[in-house]
Amino acid sequence: MKNLTDKQLEAKIQTLQDKTRKLDVFRVYDGEDRVVLSTDAKNNLLLQPKTPTYFCGLSEIDVAVDGFKGGELVVVSGPTGQGKTTFLQTLTYTFKVKPLWFSYEVGLEDFLERFETLPVFALPQVTQPSNLLWLEQRIWEAKAKYDVKVVFVDHLHFLLSFDQLMNNSSLAIGHAMRELKRIAIETDTVIFLIAHLQKTRLEKAPTISDLRDSSFVGQEADMVFLVWREVKDIDSIEKYGKDSFLKIEKNRRKGTLCGFRMKHENKRFKVIAGGNYE
Repeated sequence: MKNLTDKQLEAKIQTLQDKTRKLDVFRVYDGEDRVVLSTDAKNNLLLQPKTPTYFCGLSEIDVAVDGFKGGELVVVSGPTGQGKTTFLQTLTYTFKVKPLWFSYEVGLEDFLERFETLPVFALPQVTQPSNLLWLEQRIWEAKAKYDVKVVFVDHLHFLLSFDQLMNNSSLAIGHAMRELKRIAIETDTVIFLIAHLQKTRLEKAPTISDLRDSSFVGQEADMVFLVWREVKDIDSIEKYGKDSFLKIEKNRRKGTLCGFRMKHENKRFKVIAGGNYE
């Protein structure tokens, strides 16, 4: 071995001393982000209160996803005008916990008139688009005032500025999705987010790959629900049938992927018994 110079030897000794000091420090490190064994992690979890599960009230969906837990981000997508908002309005009636609504597309009066009979839920009197910090603050406010557990956001692109979307829409949407997931975890709420598809004309059932603008939408979501109307004849005046479909396209926690046939009654959806499809 080549002989080391005094400076090289000194540097090597210093490196060894630095490693020793680091090991000494981290051997006794006890921060909340410390590294533990899996068995200890499981025992610690047993001592913590269980994360509550919130059931949406549509039994077929609740069975498929095993309810919803705080910290989850659920994307609801589908072609324009085929039931995304109606599906969330349906959940506004059926959830047993009070939800919070962010509706950016229509004014307050028009939005409230969309409900056949008005359920009780929270909503801001005035919305501020392109402002995730404002949205997070309103969620905290609604939790403090009304103990909300579920949040509906209609829709994703209103959370971003035009400049953000024009500059690099994929990265901007990816950042927004990460932020929404963080907000869901920190506020311990379930966030349902409406997102658009790349196409508005359907010849076949949509998939998660049809989500618009960024793959981050599907990647960051814990669940992806797709809603669309039954197509009878895409080129005719009466192109759609009476029924709609709901498909669970992603289900990170439980893994069950399935679909349901739904009918529209009194400005809301009802799952048709025995109308399941793969």
